[in-house]
Amino acid sequence: MDRVNRALGCYASGVKRLALPLLPAALALLLGPCLCEARGEVRYDRRQVALLNHGDVVTKYWKLPGGETGTGWAAGVVDASPEEVFAVVADVERYPQFFERMAAARITRRLSPTLFDFYYRIDMPWPLSDHWCISRTTLDIDPQRRRYRRRWSLLKGTFEHNRGSWSVRPWGKGKALLHYTVVLKPRMSAPDFVLHYASEVALPRGVAAMRARVIALKKRGAIKPSSPHLQVLLKKQDR
Repeated sequence: MDRVNRALGCYASGVKRLALPLLPAALALLLGPCLCEARGEVRYDRRQVALLNHGDVVTKYWKLPGGETGTGWAAGVVDASPEEVFAVVADVERYPQFFERMAAARITRRLSPTLFDFYYRIDMPWPLSDHWCISRTTLDIDPQRRRYRRRWSLLKGTFEHNRGSWSVRPWGKGKALLHYTVVLKPRMSAPDFVLHYASEVALPRGVAAMRARVIALKKRGAIKPSSPHLQVLLKKQDR
């Protein structure tokens, strides 16, 4: 029996020596898709492309290890140019006019035309306390490829994690793809339904609300970039 135990021990030790060098690669394979999707780098499958072309909002949500951090993305096609869509995305101080439960929003400090600190407050239902944060926002603008992104990272507030982005790019003729991604964890322990609402429910609603806002403003001819700098950078391309 001792001989068998020693043999099994040697076998287990050998397996461990073989497995440990492979562990980082295995983790990269498991976590890589999640990390890419959290950054907005998503390759849509055929079913998702068909849904997007049909006018649906496509979404995916999951929890990061530990179960208290929600992350995911939602995407939808907008019947407007990428420049028109991003003009609305970048106009952050008007978000309370169309985003559900956003009670306040303002730029607290502008570091450059494309870099600023942004405060907002979410009116939570009783008996929960309101959530607020100040985030560092960057506007990435690539007019040659007609790709635009508003991304943010948390500076302070009632969240432990709050980062994400709104990305816009061409989608077919005269349309744009709007992609919204977020990684979210409240600082205080929150019930599962709060995390579920803040990520899984709010993501597709956010895309739907942003799309409706763009279409409503476009019909009125009222889409205007929020600053002279963006007005130049987002000038509609004649293509």
